[in-house]
Amino acid sequence: MSTLCRKSIRRCRNRFVGAQLYRLVGARSRNEFASLCDRLDRPHHYVVPSGVGVEAVHQTNPKWLRLLDQGIQLHANCLNRLCSVFPEILAVINDPLWEILSWDSDDREAPATYLEQLRPHCRALTSSTYRCRINAGMIAALGVPDWTYLAMPLALLRCSTRRAPQRRWLQEHFSYYFAAASLSPTYHRCFPDLWALIDQWLRAGGLCTDLSRIIWPASAKTFEFQQVALRQAREGLIDCGWLPAADRPSRCDLAMLWCIHIGGTQLYEKLVLSQSRGVRRCPALLRQRMRALDPRLDVIIMPRRTNLPNSLAPAPTAGLGGRID
Repeated sequence: MSTLCRKSIRRCRNRFVGAQLYRLVGARSRNEFASLCDRLDRPHHYVVPSGVGVEAVHQTNPKWLRLLDQGIQLHANCLNRLCSVFPEILAVINDPLWEILSWDSDDREAPATYLEQLRPHCRALTSSTYRCRINAGMIAALGVPDWTYLAMPLALLRCSTRRAPQRRWLQEHFSYYFAAASLSPTYHRCFPDLWALIDQWLRAGGLCTDLSRIIWPASAKTFEFQQVALRQAREGLIDCGWLPAADRPSRCDLAMLWCIHIGGTQLYEKLVLSQSRGVRRCPALLRQRMRALDPRLDVIIMPRRTNLPNSLAPAPTAGLGGRID
């Protein structure tokens, strides 16, 4: 039996489906989203001749906004029609994250089995006596912060056998990765629900999950503060001229924040030193690290306007432990 309520998992998944659908239809407003989805679901209602009854026919179904806000379950036929137009929706529905969240906390085999299936295709799961190789493998496996990469690290956190170096790395960095992923313009409204699920999942106990040893927000309010801090750090990078000014974060923005974080004090000091030497653009070292996450990233080089903000300086941590209060 699942530790978490399956209904809550399904509701969260459906909200992600709604967010993806909102992006795919290209809606500019909630009402337009409902109208466009209705046309996909009931096209025959929009080909009637003009005349009496047309206005009533064109009343959009309120289920589309409930999908966005409440994660209601769409009828199978409706979902099939949407997936026939936008196959990308299936990737959201079938993401392994939802299965992992449904694991029973007493099931000690599920995490090991899942990771063993991933191992041939994921060098992060390869054993090594060199910490630098473990760290590089984890960074490469997670890439640019994205919710679709959460399944593997969660399985690692639950795994009670082997791969202790990978778990230690995650205990220090997973919270920041999750918060950075939550800035995604497409899915940012869904993350409070997902945070609540993962928080319950981590608290469920068993299988090596020890909240005294993982850096994780102590409450939903603390998670919101973490998001605000990341947005402010992004604004600082924009003021610095290292990111283009934009209303919504891009993958490039998330990659830069993540690279500065995992680079730690050593990278931060190099970035500050490059500025002190008169470098007026985003240093090549940082751009290289970002492209290592994803070679397709379009890292725009812009003139520097202000100094690197102090808010990006790595905060000292006491070992691996501690919840963010």
